[in-house]
Amino acid sequence: MQHRTTRLFCALAAASAVLAFMPAHAVVLINTSTTSGLNQSNSVGPDNWIAEAFTLAGSQLVVDSISAYVLSIDPALDAGTSFSLAIYGNDASRNLPALDFSADNQGRLFSTSVTYGGDGWSGATGLRWALTPGRYWFAIESDASGPGSLQVPAGALPAPDSVAYYSGTASYSHAGVGSADAFGLRVTAVPEPSPAAMLLGGLALLATLKTGRRPAADSKG
Repeated sequence: MQHRTTRLFCALAAASAVLAFMPAHAVVLINTSTTSGLNQSNSVGPDNWIAEAFTLAGSQLVVDSISAYVLSIDPALDAGTSFSLAIYGNDASRNLPALDFSADNQGRLFSTSVTYGGDGWSGATGLRWALTPGRYWFAIESDASGPGSLQVPAGALPAPDSVAYYSGTASYSHAGVGSADAFGLRVTAVPEPSPAAMLLGGLALLATLKTGRRPAADSKG
């Protein structure tokens, strides 16, 4: 009976280990459309940033890719220049990105630099940005030496919870709710393995090592 219980435990733990450590499939968090022209576009420059608010529900996820739809008035001039894609927490008192110039990284939770290589979707993959359920702001911002002619076309759908602008001051300000100012944004993530699954995975490994041992045969002189 004891051996049967041990085998059952090992089987359950091994199954949990497989689930815990197998590659997780990416899920789409945000996938908006965008307008095709420069009409009603917003500039991205040293004093022109824009952010969109989205509420993430469910369990903890790890963002592995983020990209924005970017165009340029002068693609030849902007080729090779960079901008940032960042994630902020929500300033609950003002319902705006929690931008804080007195904090490290200006209050950003995560940020990555992206190189403009031509009109269309520009972004980064292979990220490990862990987000718990809550309200976040996804921003496109100019680097210190950023371009002055990059544009993010407005009218993306589905519309974000809200849109905010930064205009060279100490914080963002509201632009409104809906798609009138929303830029194109795509974000994918993978589920974070649960602590319980990770624990069972570790127990499975220990059980495998234990059951794999065999007592040494007695040697007779």
